[in-house]
Amino acid sequence: MIPPGKKPPTLKTGDRIRIISPAGPINADSLSNAISFLETSGYRVDVGAHVFDKQDFLAGSDDFRLNDLIEALVDESVKVVLCSRGGYGSQRLLSQIPWESLSNTPPKIFIGFSDIGALQTSLWQKAGWSSFSGLQAANGFNSASNDNAQLQFLSILSKCQTGRLSWPESSAIVLKPLIIGGCTGVFYPVCLSILCSLIGTPFQPDLHGVVICVEDVGEAPYRIDRLFWQLANSGLVDDLAGLVLGSFLYGDQSIFDSAAKSAITHLKKFDFPIWSGLPYGHFDDRITLPFAVNSRIDTEGGIYFD
Repeated sequence: MIPPGKKPPTLKTGDRIRIISPAGPINADSLSNAISFLETSGYRVDVGAHVFDKQDFLAGSDDFRLNDLIEALVDESVKVVLCSRGGYGSQRLLSQIPWESLSNTPPKIFIGFSDIGALQTSLWQKAGWSSFSGLQAANGFNSASNDNAQLQFLSILSKCQTGRLSWPESSAIVLKPLIIGGCTGVFYPVCLSILCSLIGTPFQPDLHGVVICVEDVGEAPYRIDRLFWQLANSGLVDDLAGLVLGSFLYGDQSIFDSAAKSAITHLKKFDFPIWSGLPYGHFDDRITLPFAVNSRIDTEGGIYFD
Protein backbone atom coordinates (compact mmCIF):
# COMPACT_ATOMS: atom_id res chain seq x y z
CA MET A 1 0.00 0.00 0.00
CA ILE A 2 1.36 3.42 -1.01
CA PRO A 3 0.83 5.98 1.78
CA PRO A 4 -0.72 9.39 1.17
CA GLY A 5 1.54 12.06 -0.25
CA LYS A 6 3.27 14.73 1.78
CA LYS A 7 1.16 17.88 1.82
CA PRO A 8 2.70 21.15 0.63
CA PRO A 9 2.52 24.41 2.57
CA THR A 10 -0.79 26.20 2.08
CA LEU A 11 -1.23 29.04 -0.41
CA LYS A 12 -0.48 32.48 1.04
CA THR A 13 -0.97 36.01 -0.28
CA GLY A 14 2.07 37.09 -2.23
CA ASP A 15 3.15 33.56 -3.19
CA ARG A 16 4.73 33.08 -6.62
CA ILE A 17 2.76 30.92 -9.05
CA ARG A 18 4.58 29.45 -12.06
CA ILE A 19 2.51 28.37 -15.08
CA ILE A 20 3.99 25.60 -17.24
CA SER A 21 2.87 23.50 -20.22
CA PRO A 22 3.99 19.87 -19.75
CA ALA A 23 1.54 18.46 -22.28
CA GLY A 24 -0.52 20.08 -25.06
CA PRO A 25 0.07 23.50 -26.68
CA ILE A 26 -1.77 26.72 -25.89
CA ASN A 27 -2.08 30.08 -27.64
CA ALA A 28 -0.68 33.38 -26.41
CA ASP A 29 -4.06 34.73 -25.23
CA SER A 30 -5.22 31.68 -23.30
CA LEU A 31 -3.58 32.57 -19.99
CA SER A 32 -4.73 36.18 -19.69
CA ASN A 33 -7.86 35.49 -17.63
CA ALA A 34 -6.06 33.18 -15.20
CA ILE A 35 -3.16 35.59 -14.72
CA SER A 36 -5.52 38.51 -14.18
CA PHE A 37 -7.61 36.57 -11.64
CA LEU A 38 -4.59 35.30 -9.71
CA GLU A 39 -2.80 38.65 -9.63
CA THR A 40 -5.97 40.47 -8.58
CA SER A 41 -6.32 37.87 -5.81
CA GLY A 42 -2.91 38.84 -4.45
CA TYR A 43 -0.45 36.41 -6.00
CA ARG A 44 2.60 36.86 -8.20
CA VAL A 45 2.46 34.98 -11.49
CA ASP A 46 5.16 34.09 -14.00
CA VAL A 47 5.36 31.57 -16.82
CA GLY A 48 7.83 28.90 -17.84
CA ALA A 49 10.28 29.71 -20.61
CA HIS A 50 8.55 27.39 -23.07
CA VAL A 51 4.93 27.72 -21.99
CA PHE A 52 3.80 28.88 -25.47
CA ASP A 53 6.00 26.54 -27.53
CA LYS A 54 4.36 24.25 -30.07
CA GLN A 55 5.66 21.12 -31.76
CA ASP A 56 2.94 19.16 -33.53
CA PHE A 57 0.48 18.11 -30.77
CA LEU A 58 2.85 19.04 -27.93
CA ALA A 59 3.79 22.24 -26.14
CA GLY A 60 7.30 22.10 -27.56
CA SER A 61 9.97 19.44 -27.37
CA ASP A 62 10.13 16.84 -24.60
CA ASP A 63 13.40 18.38 -23.39
CA PHE A 64 11.99 21.89 -23.11
CA ARG A 65 8.79 20.77 -21.40
CA LEU A 66 10.81 18.60 -19.03
CA ASN A 67 13.18 21.46 -18.19
CA ASP A 68 10.31 23.84 -17.42
CA LEU A 69 8.67 21.21 -15.21
CA ILE A 70 11.77 20.35 -13.18
CA GLU A 71 12.83 23.99 -12.85
CA ALA A 72 9.40 24.91 -11.48
CA LEU A 73 9.39 21.98 -9.03
CA VAL A 74 12.83 22.75 -7.55
CA ASP A 75 12.88 26.58 -7.68
CA GLU A 76 12.50 27.62 -4.04
CA SER A 77 10.96 30.97 -5.02
CA VAL A 78 8.06 29.18 -6.73
CA LYS A 79 5.36 28.11 -4.26
CA VAL A 80 2.74 26.90 -6.75
CA VAL A 81 3.15 25.07 -10.06
CA LEU A 82 0.01 25.45 -12.20
CA CYS A 83 -0.29 23.54 -15.46
CA SER A 84 -1.78 25.38 -18.41
CA ARG A 85 -3.78 22.44 -19.83
CA GLY A 86 -3.80 18.71 -20.42
CA GLY A 87 -4.12 17.26 -23.91
CA TYR A 88 -1.26 14.82 -24.35
CA GLY A 89 2.44 14.65 -23.53
CA SER A 90 2.87 14.04 -19.81
CA GLN A 91 3.55 10.33 -20.23
CA ARG A 92 6.49 11.10 -22.56
CA LEU A 93 8.29 12.80 -19.66
CA LEU A 94 7.85 10.18 -16.93
CA SER A 95 11.00 8.15 -17.52
CA GLN A 96 13.17 11.29 -17.59
CA ILE A 97 12.05 12.86 -14.31
CA PRO A 98 14.49 12.49 -11.34
CA TRP A 99 11.92 10.98 -8.99
CA GLU A 100 14.40 10.03 -6.28
CA SER A 101 15.74 13.57 -6.14
CA LEU A 102 12.21 14.97 -5.99
CA SER A 103 11.38 12.62 -3.13
CA ASN A 104 13.98 14.53 -1.09
CA THR A 105 12.65 17.93 -2.21
CA PRO A 106 10.06 19.69 -0.01
CA PRO A 107 6.68 19.42 -1.75
CA LYS A 108 4.96 22.47 -3.17
CA ILE A 109 1.47 23.00 -4.52
CA PHE A 110 1.16 21.30 -7.93
CA ILE A 111 -2.10 21.60 -9.89
CA GLY A 112 -3.06 19.72 -13.03
CA PHE A 113 -5.89 17.83 -14.65
CA SER A 114 -6.66 15.28 -17.37
CA ASP A 115 -3.38 14.23 -19.07
CA ILE A 116 -1.42 15.79 -16.18
CA GLY A 117 -2.82 12.98 -14.03
CA ALA A 118 0.00 10.80 -15.34
CA LEU A 119 2.54 13.19 -13.81
CA GLN A 120 0.56 13.47 -10.59
CA THR A 121 0.34 9.70 -10.25
CA SER A 122 4.11 9.32 -10.27
CA LEU A 123 4.64 12.47 -8.26
CA TRP A 124 2.67 10.65 -5.55
CA GLN A 125 3.88 7.08 -6.00
CA LYS A 126 7.55 7.75 -6.79
CA ALA A 127 8.25 11.07 -5.04
CA GLY A 128 5.69 11.00 -2.23
CA TRP A 129 3.94 14.31 -3.03
CA SER A 130 0.26 15.07 -2.81
CA SER A 131 -1.15 17.56 -5.33
CA PHE A 132 -4.43 18.97 -6.66
CA SER A 133 -6.62 18.01 -9.62
CA GLY A 134 -8.87 20.72 -10.99
CA LEU A 135 -8.74 24.08 -12.71
CA GLN A 136 -5.83 24.77 -15.04
CA ALA A 137 -4.59 28.11 -16.31
CA ALA A 138 -5.86 27.86 -19.89
CA ASN A 139 -9.27 26.49 -18.91
CA GLY A 140 -11.43 27.19 -15.91
CA PHE A 141 -10.79 30.93 -15.64
CA ASN A 142 -12.51 31.95 -18.86
CA SER A 143 -16.06 32.73 -17.75
CA ALA A 144 -17.84 34.69 -15.05
CA SER A 145 -20.23 31.73 -14.81
CA ASN A 146 -17.65 29.68 -12.93
CA ASP A 147 -17.02 32.03 -10.02
CA ASN A 148 -17.69 29.16 -7.62
CA ALA A 149 -14.96 27.06 -9.23
CA GLN A 150 -12.42 29.88 -9.06
CA LEU A 151 -13.19 30.73 -5.44
CA GLN A 152 -13.17 27.07 -4.40
CA PHE A 153 -9.83 26.67 -6.23
CA LEU A 154 -8.25 29.36 -4.04
CA SER A 155 -9.99 28.12 -0.92
CA ILE A 156 -8.81 24.51 -1.20
CA LEU A 157 -5.23 25.61 -1.91
CA SER A 158 -5.32 27.91 1.11
CA LYS A 159 -6.63 25.17 3.42
CA CYS A 160 -5.13 22.09 1.72
CA GLN A 161 -8.67 20.77 2.37
CA THR A 162 -9.43 19.12 5.64
CA GLY A 163 -12.87 18.15 6.84
CA ARG A 164 -15.97 17.68 4.73
CA LEU A 165 -15.84 18.62 1.05
CA SER A 166 -18.23 21.42 0.12
CA TRP A 167 -19.37 22.86 -3.22
CA PRO A 168 -19.85 25.74 -3.24
CA GLU A 169 -18.19 26.55 0.04
CA SER A 170 -21.44 26.71 2.01
CA SER A 171 -22.98 23.51 0.65
CA ALA A 172 -21.66 20.09 1.68
CA ILE A 173 -21.24 17.49 -1.06
CA VAL A 174 -23.64 14.53 -0.79
CA LEU A 175 -22.65 11.72 -3.13
CA LYS A 176 -25.25 9.46 -4.69
CA PRO A 177 -24.90 5.69 -4.18
CA LEU A 178 -24.70 3.28 -7.09
CA ILE A 179 -23.37 0.49 -4.86
CA ILE A 180 -23.78 1.73 -1.29
CA GLY A 181 -21.18 1.49 1.44
CA GLY A 182 -18.63 3.54 3.33
CA CYS A 183 -14.90 3.45 2.64
CA THR A 184 -11.59 5.00 3.62
CA GLY A 185 -8.39 5.29 1.61
CA VAL A 186 -6.03 7.57 -0.24
CA PHE A 187 -8.07 9.68 -2.66
CA TYR A 188 -6.97 9.48 -6.30
CA PRO A 189 -8.86 11.69 -8.81
CA VAL A 190 -7.82 10.92 -12.39
CA CYS A 191 -9.03 10.73 -15.98
CA LEU A 192 -10.06 7.12 -16.67
CA SER A 193 -8.21 6.84 -19.98
CA ILE A 194 -5.03 8.30 -18.44
CA LEU A 195 -5.18 5.77 -15.60
CA CYS A 196 -5.61 2.92 -18.09
CA SER A 197 -2.73 4.23 -20.22
CA LEU A 198 -0.37 3.51 -17.31
CA ILE A 199 -1.36 -0.16 -16.99
CA GLY A 200 1.53 -2.44 -17.86
CA THR A 201 4.14 0.33 -17.67
CA PRO A 202 6.71 1.06 -14.94
CA PHE A 203 4.36 3.86 -13.85
CA GLN A 204 1.33 1.69 -13.18
CA PRO A 205 0.08 2.77 -9.74
CA ASP A 206 -0.47 0.61 -6.68
CA LEU A 207 -4.16 1.11 -5.88
CA HIS A 208 -4.43 -1.22 -2.89
CA GLY A 209 -6.79 0.46 -0.41
CA VAL A 210 -7.26 3.52 -2.64
CA VAL A 211 -10.47 5.47 -3.39
CA ILE A 212 -10.35 6.43 -7.07
CA CYS A 213 -12.44 9.16 -8.67
CA VAL A 214 -12.62 8.90 -12.46
CA GLU A 215 -14.03 11.00 -15.27
CA ASP A 216 -13.45 11.29 -19.02
CA VAL A 217 -14.26 13.21 -22.18
CA GLY A 218 -14.34 12.44 -25.90
CA GLU A 219 -14.58 8.68 -25.45
CA ALA A 220 -17.59 6.98 -27.03
CA PRO A 221 -19.71 4.81 -24.71
CA TYR A 222 -18.24 1.58 -26.08
CA ARG A 223 -14.72 2.87 -25.39
CA ILE A 224 -15.66 3.79 -21.81
CA ASP A 225 -17.00 0.25 -21.45
CA ARG A 226 -13.68 -1.09 -22.75
CA LEU A 227 -11.71 1.07 -20.30
CA PHE A 228 -13.71 -0.24 -17.34
CA TRP A 229 -13.31 -3.80 -18.69
CA GLN A 230 -9.54 -3.24 -18.91
CA LEU A 231 -9.46 -1.84 -15.39
CA ALA A 232 -11.42 -4.80 -14.02
CA ASN A 233 -9.17 -7.37 -15.67
CA SER A 234 -5.82 -5.67 -15.02
CA GLY A 235 -5.58 -6.69 -11.36
CA LEU A 236 -5.26 -3.02 -10.50
CA VAL A 237 -8.57 -2.69 -8.65
CA ASP A 238 -8.73 -6.07 -6.90
CA ASP A 239 -8.18 -4.39 -3.52
CA LEU A 240 -9.69 -0.99 -4.26
CA ALA A 241 -11.45 0.70 -1.33
CA GLY A 242 -14.04 2.57 -3.36
CA LEU A 243 -14.92 4.34 -6.61
CA VAL A 244 -16.40 7.78 -7.27
CA LEU A 245 -17.68 8.63 -10.75
CA GLY A 246 -17.36 12.18 -12.01
CA SER A 247 -18.55 13.48 -15.37
CA PHE A 248 -18.45 11.56 -18.65
CA LEU A 249 -18.92 13.62 -21.81
CA TYR A 250 -18.94 12.68 -25.47
CA GLY A 251 -19.31 15.57 -27.83
CA ASP A 252 -21.65 18.00 -26.11
CA GLN A 253 -23.63 15.27 -24.39
CA SER A 254 -23.40 13.55 -21.04
CA ILE A 255 -22.97 9.79 -21.32
CA PHE A 256 -22.92 9.34 -17.56
CA ASP A 257 -25.71 6.76 -17.44
CA SER A 258 -23.90 4.55 -19.93
CA ALA A 259 -20.58 5.00 -18.12
CA ALA A 260 -22.15 4.16 -14.77
CA LYS A 261 -23.74 1.02 -16.22
CA SER A 262 -20.34 -0.09 -17.56
CA ALA A 263 -18.65 0.61 -14.23
CA ILE A 264 -21.21 -1.44 -12.32
CA THR A 265 -21.19 -4.27 -14.87
CA HIS A 266 -17.43 -4.75 -14.74
CA LEU A 267 -16.59 -3.75 -11.16
CA LYS A 268 -19.47 -4.92 -8.95
CA LYS A 269 -17.76 -8.30 -8.43
CA PHE A 270 -15.08 -6.57 -6.32
CA ASP A 271 -17.66 -5.55 -3.72
CA PHE A 272 -16.50 -1.99 -3.09
CA PRO A 273 -18.90 0.98 -2.94
CA ILE A 274 -19.47 3.09 -6.05
CA TRP A 275 -20.67 6.67 -5.74
CA SER A 276 -21.59 9.48 -8.15
CA GLY A 277 -22.54 13.14 -7.95
CA LEU A 278 -19.15 14.88 -7.79
CA PRO A 279 -18.89 17.96 -10.11
CA TYR A 280 -15.53 16.82 -11.43
CA GLY A 281 -14.76 16.54 -15.13
CA HIS A 282 -13.94 18.27 -18.39
CA PHE A 283 -15.98 21.44 -17.97
CA ASP A 284 -14.96 24.88 -16.73
CA ASP A 285 -17.15 24.93 -13.63
CA ARG A 286 -15.46 21.95 -11.98
CA ILE A 287 -14.35 21.33 -8.44
CA THR A 288 -10.65 21.20 -7.54
CA LEU A 289 -9.84 18.10 -5.51
CA PRO A 290 -6.90 17.04 -3.33
CA PHE A 291 -4.82 14.28 -4.90
CA ALA A 292 -3.19 11.54 -2.77
CA VAL A 293 -4.56 12.53 0.65
CA ASN A 294 -6.46 10.39 3.15
CA SER A 295 -10.20 10.33 2.58
CA ARG A 296 -13.38 8.88 4.01
CA ILE A 297 -16.81 8.45 2.45
CA ASP A 298 -19.57 7.67 4.92
CA THR A 299 -22.66 5.63 4.17
CA GLU A 300 -24.67 8.85 3.75
CA GLY A 301 -22.44 10.05 0.91
CA GLY A 302 -20.42 12.64 2.79
CA ILE A 303 -16.78 12.88 1.68
CA TYR A 304 -14.08 13.95 4.13
CA PHE A 305 -10.34 14.62 3.83
CA ASP A 306 -7.68 14.50 6.56
